[in-house]
Amino acid sequence: MRALIGIAAAGLMIGAGMSPALAEQDAGLCSETVSPHGLLSAWKDQLGGMAAATPERLADAGLETGKAVRLALSPTAQVSYSAQPGKTGSDETFGGMATVEISTNGVYRVALGGSAWVDVVRDGAVLPSTAHGHGPDCTGIRKIVDFELSPGRYIVQIAASEDDAISIMVAGPGGQ
Repeated sequence: MRALIGIAAAGLMIGAGMSPALAEQDAGLCSETVSPHGLLSAWKDQLGGMAAATPERLADAGLETGKAVRLALSPTAQVSYSAQPGKTGSDETFGGMATVEISTNGVYRVALGGSAWVDVVRDGAVLPSTAHGHGPDCTGIRKIVDFELSPGRYIVQIAASEDDAISIMVAGPGGQ
């Protein structure tokens, strides 16, 4: 009976867009957190930071490629985004922004440790993502969204987060 309930729950989660691996991770079935490999290997060494709630505060909220940060977020009602997010949150959610400087052309991955919407903005326009998926099993990375970026300054916007803080990492070509 217990196995049948587990199979039914996994089926519901898959139907809702979750992979069985993510369903297990979210259900706490990972016996321990494991470190991701490759471009995301620095995920385990998270720094602390504060996301900007307004464009005027972006100078105080920077991300560095190849480094993971646990960003404190603001209530959605207090956030004034640089560009309209692809998904807006309710008054019970959190959000914020941070800048990132890109020095090399290529595909960059934005990894998030929680449920939230992520946009990358340049010159006031939200850029289209090129791919998205789940993070490696049992790493604490919930989702990864890819963006094709060229050198310059970008704003990473987090919206509709269920939590008042989120782990984030921007990783790209050449181990950045």
